[in-house]
Amino acid sequence: MASKVNQNIWESIYAANSFDISFPNETLVRYIFHFFKKNNGLKLLDYGFGTGNNLKFLVEFGFDAYGMEIAENAKKIALRKLNPNFDAAKLKIADEGKQMPFSDNFFDMIVAWGVLYYNSEKNFVKALFELKRTLKSGGKFIFTLCRPDDVASVNSEGISARERRIIKPISGQQGATIMVFENEEQIKSRFSLFNNLEIGYYESKLPGSAVSSHWIICGEE
Repeated sequence: MASKVNQNIWESIYAANSFDISFPNETLVRYIFHFFKKNNGLKLLDYGFGTGNNLKFLVEFGFDAYGMEIAENAKKIALRKLNPNFDAAKLKIADEGKQMPFSDNFFDMIVAWGVLYYNSEKNFVKALFELKRTLKSGGKFIFTLCRPDDVASVNSEGISARERRIIKPISGQQGATIMVFENEEQIKSRFSLFNNLEIGYYESKLPGSAVSSHWIICGEE
C-alpha cells in the first residue's frame, strides 16, 4: 500500500543490507508471550516483515505466519533467516493499488510493527481497510505508529496535517513519506473501524543514539 517513492527507498535500503536487524523487538516479544500460548497454530500476518527479525520469532513461537512487504530485497533477506522448510509462498510482495492476496477473514492475528506510518494519508486509510478485511471477526492486532519525538519525525518536514517527509539521511530513508500522530485522540479517530482499542507507547534512548518513540495500538476486528 506504500507509495512508489517509499517502495523504491526501501528496495535500496535492503539492497544495501543497511537495515538488517538480527533480533526481534523486545516489546513485541513481551506482548506475544503475555497474550498467546506457544505452538498455537493461529494464522498471523506480519505486515511489513522487513528483514524477518520479528517474523522468525513469530514462526518459532508457533504461529502459522505469513508476511507482506513492498520490497523484494527484504524477502530475500528474510528467507535466509527462516528455516529452509518455511514455505516461501507465504511471503507476499504488495502490488500497488491492488488488494492484499489474502481472502476475507483469513487471519487470527495481524502484526504491523514499525511499518504502517510509512504511508501517505490516502494509502494509510487503504491499508487499514485491507487489514480489517483480512482479519477474522474477533481477531486481534498490534500496530505501531511514529510519535512526534521519534527520530524520523524530528528529522522531517510537514506535507499536510499528519503527513511528513524525512529530510535527513536516516538509515537511507531521506525522502520517505511518514504519518505522525500527535495524540491518542487522533489515533482513536483514525482507527474507529476497529473494536476494543487500547493505546500505549514505548520509547528508547540509548547512549549515542537518537530517540525511538512509537505508539502501540492493540484491538480487535
